[in-house]
Amino acid sequence: MERAVSSVVGVVVLVGLVVLLAGTVGVVATGLAGADRTVPTVDAQAGAFVAGCPGCGPDDQIVRLEHRGGDPVDVSTIEIRTSVEGRSIESRLVGLPVENPGCNDLQESDYEGRDIYDESCTGVRGALAGSGDGTWTAGEVLAFRIAKTDVRIQPGEAITVTIIDHKAGATIVEKRLVAVES
Repeated sequence: MERAVSSVVGVVVLVGLVVLLAGTVGVVATGLAGADRTVPTVDAQAGAFVAGCPGCGPDDQIVRLEHRGGDPVDVSTIEIRTSVEGRSIESRLVGLPVENPGCNDLQESDYEGRDIYDESCTGVRGALAGSGDGTWTAGEVLAFRIAKTDVRIQPGEAITVTIIDHKAGATIVEKRLVAVES
């Protein structure tokens, strides 16, 4: 009878060890699978957002975000959502950085939603332009212009700019900009 009990105890201990080992491997594998989903930390500061007006010159309706510190951001993994508060206007810059030889103009494949962006050679600047290294790092500015021929932002109106990192699956910057008079 003692031999039968020893056999049963041995099998139970062996099964317990296999279950423990499988659980450990599962936890480690799951932890490693999510390791590349680290959310970048970015301290971004918005520049003044000047309302659109006839004859305002080259600085109206330009969104400027300066990377003040934190992690570098791979521009090819982000999208930028722009919405105008109080209006049903929303658009997204995708397919970044914009890479058109000789001119950083936006193409239809570079945005989704309503066409509100300036599609001229100076419509996107800084880290969004294909002339850089494709990374938004501390000290760099990314900028784009909302075309006043498509949407005229009045003084006191606000837009919300949200930067989403698709690799991390998270929002990394969200800024509310209120338009000021030029």
